[in-house]
Amino acid sequence: MPSRRRSCRSDPTTVQEMEPQLHEHEHGKLTVVGSINVDLTWTLGIAAQVSSPISPGYTWSATSRQGLGGKGANAAIYAAGLHGPIVELIGAIGDDHLASFCRSELQRAGITLTLEEHADTTTGRAGIISDHRGQNLIAVDLGANQLLTPGFVEANMEETLPAPSVIVTNFEIGPEAALATANFALRHRITLIVDPSPLNQVDAFAPVLEQASILLPNELEYEILQRDYSELLDRQQLLGGYVAVTLGERGVDIYHQHVLAQHFDALAVPVADSIGAGDCFTATLGACLALGIDRNEAFQLATTAASLSTQGFGAQGYLPTLREAYAARQGLQ
Repeated sequence: MPSRRRSCRSDPTTVQEMEPQLHEHEHGKLTVVGSINVDLTWTLGIAAQVSSPISPGYTWSATSRQGLGGKGANAAIYAAGLHGPIVELIGAIGDDHLASFCRSELQRAGITLTLEEHADTTTGRAGIISDHRGQNLIAVDLGANQLLTPGFVEANMEETLPAPSVIVTNFEIGPEAALATANFALRHRITLIVDPSPLNQVDAFAPVLEQASILLPNELEYEILQRDYSELLDRQQLLGGYVAVTLGERGVDIYHQHVLAQHFDALAVPVADSIGAGDCFTATLGACLALGIDRNEAFQLATTAASLSTQGFGAQGYLPTLREAYAARQGLQ
């Protein structure tokens, strides 16, 4: 396993009174069990801005770029960029040239890596089309992510010390690996944050969804869950879980016991694109809770950090720090 390298970048202190709180929460560990992809992103050209470009029947000029992606890798990199807890990523890669690219990018971010390598398998890949409004169309080939084995997850979760304070997972890995993650969290009474995307195998992931301490669907996913899987949501809520529904530029709604408990507004910023904003929300929430920050404070900081992340292009184009999120939230940046 590669040694963990923490980033040494320092940021100016914008809000002096936050210093005691930030230093108070120096420890904690966030473990992400999730997908690792290489993203190829096309940003549509100026001509596409005259109409609604993400629709069938059009050909537009675009610029393209390659970068690291996948909900697991994105969350781990955003969490590492916060300069908060120790960040570990458990995932799977193939044996192609993309695997070495992913490994080097994750190591460069200072993340502890525990990777299962699969021969004769491609590393996960995604194609993303982004328009001038920050709207995205995404297609994903999960590749090796689907082959992450529960035995590998369980063995490494048990052996890796210190134990995580918070675990994050998503539906871009196989359901067996996700369930092994959820069961570990349940056995050890660890907070489990679940991003239920992509929402196309809900029945297979049902036990994971039910065990989520905090479930993070977007608005459309929440509507589908309410309409078609209300019993799963009922069980998750009966077990004391929270549901945080991300609403894009409108912020986040927090539900508890099927009641809208709180709403947090998004921060108004110039948007480059919204790729990865949801992953930034997930990462910041998990990192804050791993540091022992109050749940409501964590939700608000996560909403603010996700807004800040939209100022850069690509899934990790802008990595807000925890200090920046504090400052922006207070209007003092």
